[in-house]
Amino acid sequence: MKSTSNADIAVLPEETATSSILTPSCNYKKLCSNLSAYMDVSGQLRAKRKEVYEADQRRELKDQQAALDLSVEVAKLKHLSDRMRLLLCGQLREVINEIHQHLNITSKQTNDGSANAIETNGYTLELADKCTELLHSITFTAIKEEIYEKERLQSNALLHNGKSTAYIVLRSRWRVRPRSW
Repeated sequence: MKSTSNADIAVLPEETATSSILTPSCNYKKLCSNLSAYMDVSGQLRAKRKEVYEADQRRELKDQQAALDLSVEVAKLKHLSDRMRLLLCGQLREVINEIHQHLNITSKQTNDGSANAIETNGYTLELADKCTELLHSITFTAIKEEIYEKERLQSNALLHNGKSTAYIVLRSRWRVRPRSW
């Protein structure tokens, strides 16, 4: 057996499996760079949200325009973070599907049950599990952050007797307004 440069996934020789089926279509270097870029943007988004929260808590956002400007900055970062998260999740799904396809092919071709093939399939299955865990972690973290942010701003509104400018500006974005016919 030989191993490819992409994540060291063991591949059967070409005479027993077509290399086009087992060649990963996902660029792992790009996946890693997208993951680090997503983490960077998420960190910037958390910092900007913290800035809004703390400014609102100190009552520095009495001007609605200042609150609106900060909320626009947060919205831009959130939009970028959402786009990057969707791209990253799509790439992770591709990797998981490729790994499962690889496992299906190798399990059909490996009838002798050699220890090397079983060990390779074990590592490949573990890689698929880790990718799935990362995919779920990214998705759940994004959902939890949205809930946490809303709760933080609501606590500011309660602290200031409903006069939190940042909460009022963002509340209008959270509400779903029916369109008039």
